[in-house]
Amino acid sequence: MHAMLQKLNEGLQKSYLELFKEDVEAVDFLKEQTKSSAKLVDLTTSASKAFNANQSRRTNISIHLYWVNDDQFRIDVGGRIDLNDDGTEVQDVTYYICVSKYDDDSSKFVVCRKFHFDYACPSDEIKRKSNQPILHLQSPGTLPPALKKSHVIPEACCEWLETPRILFFPMSLALTVQLAFTEFPSESTRVLASEGAWLKRHVVKDERKLFPSFMAFCQASQESKNRCIFSLAHLEKNS
Repeated sequence: MHAMLQKLNEGLQKSYLELFKEDVEAVDFLKEQTKSSAKLVDLTTSASKAFNANQSRRTNISIHLYWVNDDQFRIDVGGRIDLNDDGTEVQDVTYYICVSKYDDDSSKFVVCRKFHFDYACPSDEIKRKSNQPILHLQSPGTLPPALKKSHVIPEACCEWLETPRILFFPMSLALTVQLAFTEFPSESTRVLASEGAWLKRHVVKDERKLFPSFMAFCQASQESKNRCIFSLAHLEKNS
C-alpha cells in the first residue's frame, strides 16, 4: 500500500472506531428530538428500535431510519460498522440512502434511487481484488437487511450499474442523515436539519473528525510527482 494511502487508512481507522459509539448516540439524539412530534412517528419508531437493538452490541452496529418526504416518497437511511472480534479494528463501514414509492400491486416499496457510501478497508482481500477506491459512492448496491422484506429493486437497477465506484468524502450516520434531510425533506425533518444542537453535536463534530485525514491525503497527492488522487485512492490488489 502506498504510504499516503496507509496514512489515510490509519486516520480513518481511528475516526471510525470513535464513531462506532457516536453513530448510536446520533440515533438516540434524533429519537429524543422527535418524541413530541406526531408527524415524525415513523422516524421516532424506527430510531427507537435501532437504538434499543444496538446499544449493547460491542463489535457490530446496524442502524436504520425512515420518513416520508414532501413528495410522498419513503426515504430510508441507515448504516453499519463492523469491528473485529476484540473491537480494535474496523473491518467494514457503509451508509446508504434509499428513495422508494409504495406499489399497490406488489405490496412493496419499489426503489427509485439507492446509493451508499463505503469505507473499503484495505484489510478486506475481496475489496482489494476489486481495486475499488478506499472511500467511494456507489449505486445501487444490494438491499440492506432492514429493507429486504419491504422493498424491491427493479431489474433496471442491475449489477452493471454498480460501477464506477466514485471517490467520495468519508461519511458518518449523521452526515448521511443530514444529506437526506436536506435533499429529501419533509416539513418536520426540515426543522431537524437546521436544529443547532443536531448540527453542533453530530454533523459538524463528525466533519471535524473525519475530514482532516482525507483532506491531508488530497493535499499530499497534489504535491506528489506523477501521482493523481484517483489512482492513489484505489486499493491495490497486492497491497
